[in-house]
Amino acid sequence: MWQRFREWPRQLRRLDSSASGDGADFARPKKPILLLLPGLVLVAGLAATAVLWWNARQDAARALEAEFQFWADRVVYAIEYRLKGHVQVLRGVVGLFDASENVERQEFLAYVGALRLDERFPGIQGVGFAVAVPPDQKAAHTAAIRREGFPDYAIRPDGERELYTSIIYLEPFSGRNLRAFGYDMFSEPVRRAAMERARDENRATLSGKVKLVQETETDVQPGFLIYVPVYRHDAPHATVEERRAHLVGWAYSPLRMYDMMRSVLGTVEFDNLRQALDVEIYDGEHPSAAALMFDSDAEPDFANTGAAFRAVRPIEYGGHRWSLLLTSNASFEQRLRGDESKLIALGGVGGSLLVAFLIGVLVSGHLRVTAALRQMALANGQLAASEKRFRAIFDTSLVGIATCGSNLVFTQVNQAFHQLFEYAEDELIGLRGIVDVTHPDDTESVRLRIEKMVRREAEHCVVETRCVARSGRTFAALTAARASYDDAGHFAGVTVAVLDITERKQAAAELERYRHHLEELVAHRTAELAAARDAAEAAS
Repeated sequence: MWQRFREWPRQLRRLDSSASGDGADFARPKKPILLLLPGLVLVAGLAATAVLWWNARQDAARALEAEFQFWADRVVYAIEYRLKGHVQVLRGVVGLFDASENVERQEFLAYVGALRLDERFPGIQGVGFAVAVPPDQKAAHTAAIRREGFPDYAIRPDGERELYTSIIYLEPFSGRNLRAFGYDMFSEPVRRAAMERARDENRATLSGKVKLVQETETDVQPGFLIYVPVYRHDAPHATVEERRAHLVGWAYSPLRMYDMMRSVLGTVEFDNLRQALDVEIYDGEHPSAAALMFDSDAEPDFANTGAAFRAVRPIEYGGHRWSLLLTSNASFEQRLRGDESKLIALGGVGGSLLVAFLIGVLVSGHLRVTAALRQMALANGQLAASEKRFRAIFDTSLVGIATCGSNLVFTQVNQAFHQLFEYAEDELIGLRGIVDVTHPDDTESVRLRIEKMVRREAEHCVVETRCVARSGRTFAALTAARASYDDAGHFAGVTVAVLDITERKQAAAELERYRHHLEELVAHRTAELAAARDAAEAAS
């Protein structure tokens, strides 16, 4: 375009010379065309501005979409991680029953107290045990519990049933939890369905949405329960019939949904999420007002399609499904309508008007063209500065984000990505994507996932890997990747987001070491009991 500007003064001179000589009649028809030239230049400039503005909005939208999808996957991961932690606690209770002929109340209290639930598992309402009571043993069971110092104990609710269950242990045994003592969860259909699945399938299960018996008249929250079956340790339970015949009861945890989610989202990693996005969880596959279990802003959005970013993720655990709905709010979407795109639009429109004015000046007299071109260069510099400021949207994200082209070579990396991997920008651009910063033992797994996205067998993935920084530091990372494709459906590139989860992995390892230590204690206790039994048999 600048080359054309340079040619216009010469064209004007040629037209002027032709108008002053014999070709004056030929030159006159050219004047209407020259008068249209400023308008044509203005239209071209506005069109170019529109393209630049649209590209800026699209780049911002892609970066925000990648960040939004990353947070959706991250919330799902955090919830599943929390549920797995609760199940590990209950499996420890199963181990306690396997190691003892009869778990006494004080023994159960000591075990749960050692778990430090408030510190390690914030949001959990308690850890308990519900015993299975056949009808012919109900009277003896009731009498035994009353002899422990609970003269008013009874299985609730009243009535005759094929099988009774009763919550006999629940720690902490105070406050709200006292309301659950003696309650027959098997008498309520939603709880019963989860308990039967746990019993027959020998696995941890989640119940549907319920109102916990611990609820009072104030601050009522949706709740759910996790069940793990407990069988007689000296009896087989390989088949459904054996499991039903040798069932002792269920280790379980009641959870209040808002308490659990506030503890999940209350961590440092979700500081920015709480202000920018709305998190909702629904029981089942279809969001509805009746199925709502948690809403971070108390305004259900399942019927609202006006948000710029919206994602629904299934959470399947323990034979039950939740639906996570994540929607963006005004503060998150404001980054899409940031000052950078406005500056590009204003600068482009201003530049286009300026160019049109300059062309008008050229038509009336080329002597003023030099000054006009100098102003045009200034306007062009302002456009370049505006585009540089736009890149700040990409670089201000706290999550390490990088984009790769169709050849999987890094094309853009943000500041967080540089800091995470300890590389300067010119050292990252040109590497073969995320594979080059992945630990050699995990490289093949990452390469296979990328190849699936190239073949369009999957458009996104979330995977835990080990990454290697420039200094040689190896850290655990949660990596989310999302592929993009051109209009023809061909692979066009991939956007990668990386989050350092080393501290979280260390915490998980600590929990695993604790569980392993508990298993050793169980094995040791079992060996002592076996030795005592052998000694007794030998003495008899």
